Formats: sequence, structure tokens, C-alpha cells
Amino acid sequence: MSSLPLTSFGNHARSSNLYPSKIGRTFIRIILCEVCSGFTTGACSGIISAMVEPVDTETSFKPDTVGSIMGTAFIAIPVHFDVGQAVEKIRSVPELADKPAYVYVVDELDRLRGVLFMRDLVFSSPRRPLSELANDNLITVQADMDREEAARILQKTRFMALPVVDKDGRIVGTVTAKDISKVIQEEATEDILKLSGIGGGHESFEVSFMTSVKHRLPWLTLNIFLDLAAVSVIAYFQETVRQVIALAVILPIISDMSGNVGIQTVSLAVRELATGDISVRDFWRIIGKELRVGFLNGLVLGVILAGVGYVMQRNIFLGVIAGLALWINTVIAGIVGAAVPLILKKKGLDPATGSGIFLTTITAFSGFFLTLTLATLFISHLK
Repeated sequence: MSSLPLTSFGNHARSSNLYPSKIGRTFIRIILCEVCSGFTTGACSGIISAMVEPVDTETSFKPDTVGSIMGTAFIAIPVHFDVGQAVEKIRSVPELADKPAYVYVVDELDRLRGVLFMRDLVFSSPRRPLSELANDNLITVQADMDREEAARILQKTRFMALPVVDKDGRIVGTVTAKDISKVIQEEATEDILKLSGIGGGHESFEVSFMTSVKHRLPWLTLNIFLDLAAVSVIAYFQETVRQVIALAVILPIISDMSGNVGIQTVSLAVRELATGDISVRDFWRIIGKELRVGFLNGLVLGVILAGVGYVMQRNIFLGVIAGLALWINTVIAGIVGAAVPLILKKKGLDPATGSGIFLTTITAFSGFFLTLTLATLFISHLK
């Protein structure tokens, strides 16, 4: 006679060293015994024993992997069982009542061989083999896979849960829609904070003030030097600004509007990259779209600013220069806002980390340069 793990909630400590002996998330492992052919002594078919064992998924895997968020409560049934046997064993274990609706089918080495719904067992013939009933077209995730990648897979498949397997194909846990929703929320929060220039993307009002300073100050310091590069354009054209004081009013408007346009595009690009809706391969398609969007938006905004510029000084040239500069810079902002995250992604860097700060610097520089260059060319009409 031999003892085989026929129905279990996840832990494979008997055959794997994935989990250290630390007290963590508690789960129940059910061991069923059966009489193997060739042995006639002892009859333990149908005997069930339950024991509680610890598993700490959070310390067993890297923080950003599927293994760190997976659940270790799942139902696994041997592939040689029929429906009647499976239902009988499941009913005999009350702990299964609130478990997910998926039933996983495994071989004698706990390798995943198929999956079926609990309702499939209820409405199928008791004599039907699980090997016939189970769906072997499996979608699985590896325990060491990045959790964002697993989130994208689960979102696309729209399943309630996905089985997590090790490198040998043995099921070690499941990741559910609830687990993924937490991941998406955490990643979205992290990206928003990074776009705002908060280092690491992890901060709250509950942390100490020195921690907040350490997270924010480095990017703010870098921003000073980048701003100096942008305003150096104004210093170069200071004679033009001195002669046309109205430019001091126009320049911040163009810089601010273009920055807002770029931030809209950056936010969209970072989000789409995070969810997997776009990739680096879509670079030219996205740039083409932002070129068209920027062209139309810039035209409308440019006309509005041209009207404001004319009303301010009753000078048509000032209005045209302001409107034209904003029009062109809006197109530039849209293209840069889409390109920077994609380029950072291609280089293996986090698109959310540096996109915002580089975008605002580039749009401010180009806005100042365009406006002051046009003003210098038509200075005689602006005095």
C-alpha cells in the first residue's frame, strides 16, 4: 500500500523546497489513501486525514513575482478519478465549501493535466473519467513570473483564477482576480507617484517627514538644473524680451499649456504600457496618432491664444506668433509625451520614473525657443 496526495490545498513541501519552514499563511493539506494493486494488507481506501501546515509565500518569493501574491488554497484531484469519486471526496471535506469554483486535475507527480468547473462535476455522469471531462487547454503562470505580466494575462482571459506552476509544471497555488486587483491598484499608485517625481513610487502621509524629503528632494533638485537649461533660452533672447514686454506674459502660457498636453499623453502611455495594451512595437503607430491629435488640438489652442495676444497689445503679429508657437509646441508635446515612455521601456527603464520631468523640460525649452525665435524674426512689427 502507498499513500498518495490526491486532494490538496497547495503545499508541495514533500517534493519541493519552495517553501521554508516559517509560520505564514495557514492552509490545509488533505491526504487520501487508497489501496494500490498488488497489495492486499491493510485497507485505507477513503480514509481522510487533515493537518495544518504553514507556508509563507511573501518571504519565499521575490516581492514582485506571482509567487508572492498567490493563494495556496486550491482543489486538486488525481487524473485517474471519475466524477463520482471526485464528488465524494470533495463532499467529505467541509473546508472546501468556500473555495474557488475551479477543480484542477493532476497526475501522480502533481503536474497539472487539466481544469474543470465545480459545476462540471455536478452535472456530469458519476462514471465519467476526469481525464475526459477536464479541459487540457491550460493557461498557467509561473511562480517566478512578474506579477504585472500575470495581471495582464488574467485581465485578457477574464478567468476568476489562474493556476500557478513551478518549473516542472507542478501546481503550487492560484492567483485570483482579487489578488490581481490589488496588484493593479498598487502599480497604478506607484506610477502616479513616480510621474509626480516621488522616488520609488512609495509614499503616504503616514510616513515620517524625513522619508518624504528623501523621496521627493532628489527629483526636485534635478528639476532645478533642467529648468535652468530651459530658461537659458530666455537669457539668450533677453534683448527681444526687453523690447517686447508682452512676451513675458505669453511665454508662461505656452510653456504651461504644452506641459499639460504632454502630461496627458505621458499618463496615457504609461498606463497603456503597464496594462500591456501597447508595446514598443507600436511606436510609430502611436507617434502618428499623437501627431494628428496634436495638430488639431494645437490649431484650436493656437487660434484662442492668437486672439488673446491680439487683444492684449492690439498687435496682429504678436497674436500670430503666440498662436503659431503654441500650435507647433502642442504637436511637439504630444509626440514627446508618447515617445519618452516608449523609449525608456525599450531601454529597460521604468517609463513612469523619468517621463514627466524630461517632458516638461523639453516642452518648456521648445516653447521658449519657438516663441522667442519668431519674435526676434518679426521684432520690427512688435514694437
